[in-house]
Amino acid sequence: VSSIGFGAYRVEDGNSSHAEAMMMAMRSGVNLIDTSPSYGNSGSERMIGDVLRELEKEGISREEIVVSTKVGYIEGNDLEMARSAPPPDYLDMGPDAWHCIHPEFIRRSVDASAERLGTPPDVVLLHSPEFFLTSREGVFKEGGSKRSREELFDAFYDRVEKAFVCLEDLITSGMVGRYYGVSSSL
Repeated sequence: VSSIGFGAYRVEDGNSSHAEAMMMAMRSGVNLIDTSPSYGNSGSERMIGDVLRELEKEGISREEIVVSTKVGYIEGNDLEMARSAPPPDYLDMGPDAWHCIHPEFIRRSVDASAERLGTPPDVVLLHSPEFFLTSREGVFKEGGSKRSREELFDAFYDRVEKAFVCLEDLITSGMVGRYYGVSSSL
């Protein structure tokens, strides 16, 4: 993996300057791409898929490039779709965002990312799972009583463990290429 990567936080499909910048980076030896479905309302992943197909035509094989995406945030079009069929154990982060690392949501999210990218991602990171610790669901039990610190962290670690087991299964099945981990906002 190259010592520098291409971060696709502010890129989106339909912007030729973004695609050209990514192609230039890949042609120059950069082979790590970081993205997320929440970047550019999934436009980042769509653009990366388009660029990967163009690079293949130029002889830069997909196997030479490491694509890392994330799961967890639910925003934009993904949020609109999720509202019609909410995933289990999602966290309501406000009117414009939910967060979820439940295995059912992870599978759906990775499948959608692979479709947009045109390839399974090599790496999938849990996008800021620590939001559970500060969300209304994490801080308060039903009835309004506060959870103890131990209860809160036990619930957090249980959620992360279930997510990691799911990601292990996705690697075994070929839906995720190589690795998984955490991308934290803290």
